[in-house]
Amino acid sequence: MPARVFRGWSSSDEEYSSDEGDLVGVLESYTRELGVLCGGLEQQQLQDEDEELIEVGADTLASLEEMTGECATLLACLEAGEHG
Repeated sequence: MPARVFRGWSSSDEEYSSDEGDLVGVLESYTRELGVLCGGLEQQQLQDEDEELIEVGADTLASLEEMTGECATLLACLEAGEHG
């Protein structure tokens, strides 16, 4: 997976407003990517059971699903204006 970089947060309100859009975009992207990864891992696990290939650990899938949920929650808070 390619590494992604975005500008750090500033304490300045003006810079915070412009960075907020960047963070929302990054979170949207990460949430989509994590969702795709979770679906792909689930499908791979089902295929691997029949073929007895290397199986992705259930805790790996659970961790990705948890991260997806956390990203979605944070994104919803940001979009609602609850910046914490």
